[in-house]
Amino acid sequence: MHFLIDADLPRSVKPLIEHYSHNATDVRDIGLTSAKDPQIAAHAQNHRVCLITGDFGFADIRNYVPATYSGIVVLELPRNATAAFIVRLVESLLQQADVLAKLEGRLCRTRKNQAAATLTETAVLGPHLSTKKVSIHEPCSHHL
Repeated sequence: MHFLIDADLPRSVKPLIEHYSHNATDVRDIGLTSAKDPQIAAHAQNHRVCLITGDFGFADIRNYVPATYSGIVVLELPRNATAAFIVRLVESLLQQADVLAKLEGRLCRTRKNQAAATLTETAVLGPHLSTKKVSIHEPCSHHL
C-alpha cells in the first residue's frame, strides 16, 4: 500500500509507515506543503495512493467521496496531540492488516480515545450518499 502523508502529521510518520513495508510520500517532499485540501485530494486520486491526515475536513464525504480514492485515513486528534501520540495512533492502524486490506474506496477514522479504526463505506445512490459503518476492529495492545 502507498500512503500520502498530509503536512499536518509529523515527519516521523513516513519512516514508521516504511517500517511496516508500505510506501509513503510526504506532501512536504513533493512541493505540496502549502497546498489546499482539493490539491492534496487530487494528487491522492491521480496517483492512486491512500491519504492519511489529521485534517477532519477530509472526513466530509460530500466533498471527498471515499469510493473515488484508494483510501482516506483521518486521524481524530486532540488539539494537544504530540508527535509521539500521533505515531502511536498511526502504528496502531498499521498493525491492523484487516483494516488496511479494506481501505480501497473507504474512509477510515481513528478516534483519539481508541486505538481501533472504524471503516466507513460510502455508496453513491443517485444524487444522495449513503454511509454505513463496515466494522469496528479490536483495539491494539497499547493504550493511547
